[in-house]
Amino acid sequence: MGLFPLPPGRQKPDDRTMSQYRTEQEEAAQGHELYHPSGDEQLMDQAEESAQGHEVDRPPRGRMLIEEARAPEWISDQSLDFPSTATREGIVDRRQELYDAMRRLESAVARPSGLADWRIEIEGALANLESSLAEHVAQVEGDDGLFAQILEESPRLAADIVSLRQEHADLDSACRNALQMSADWAPATLRRRVNLLLARLAVHRQYGAELVFDAYNVDLAAAD
Repeated sequence: MGLFPLPPGRQKPDDRTMSQYRTEQEEAAQGHELYHPSGDEQLMDQAEESAQGHEVDRPPRGRMLIEEARAPEWISDQSLDFPSTATREGIVDRRQELYDAMRRLESAVARPSGLADWRIEIEGALANLESSLAEHVAQVEGDDGLFAQILEESPRLAADIVSLRQEHADLDSACRNALQMSADWAPATLRRRVNLLLARLAVHRQYGAELVFDAYNVDLAAAD
């Protein structure tokens, strides 16, 4: 007889699902709720797993195609000269401002939700993040910005830039939505959405650093 006998009338699972069945039975015996999310809840849980360090190597939308769009072997692997000093300083400054805004929001949402000014602090941090993100986007997507320079000198990275542009739009929308709904969401929902936004921003900054390294062989992350 197994550790958790089958109830009357229930058929024994086949060998392929026996391991899963035993795991579920043991969790049930320990008082764990057997909950299998679906739809939006499942997507949210997957994103939270990424924020906690699980499956962090899973690329955002479009990145699987980007890897296939890399330059063929006959294209030189030599890096380009980094843009002008003004452009370089602008990139580093906007990157640091965005990082500081993220840290401010992380600090605000980590405070106890029972504090009277908890939502006020989060709303202020979200507004600051929205502004910093807009400045970052304007700096890299401008007519003479980083993306334009890379596309002119290294068109092999075009697919990466398309993906990062889309991420800019998605992140801006998520930030605006969180700011608009911050007064209505329950504390747990607000904290969850903010932490998800911060996780997405962290991954975005990493891919931005990858783009600059691929183009100029310069490690922007070292300046953080």
